[in-house]
Amino acid sequence: MTWRTRNPGRLAAYTKATWVWVALFTLRAAILFPLYWAGNVTWLGVAKIGLGVPPWLVAIYLSWLILSRAPAPIKVVVAEEEQSGPDGAADGLPAPADREALPAEAERG
Repeated sequence: MTWRTRNPGRLAAYTKATWVWVALFTLRAAILFPLYWAGNVTWLGVAKIGLGVPPWLVAIYLSWLILSRAPAPIKVVVAEEEQSGPDGAADGLPAPADREALPAEAERG
């Protein structure tokens, strides 16, 4: 189970914030490409300035608004952590200090 299935509210917020950026890039492309192809350099320069920093600041602010109201992130337990040994090793063997003691104990027995 991933965070996407366990926290759908956060996924919806990320999706909305992504669409804000998609709208920004689509708007820029819809305005700048025709001006470029038409060879209208003056208006292309004006549009690049107008569609530069100001819309980016708006998109950053809208993304912040959307993500600040999203549900809190959750901690996802990874399957390897669940199957780990007592020292957190994924192999399930004892800690390295205990591993050194094992051969000596085997010789005594």
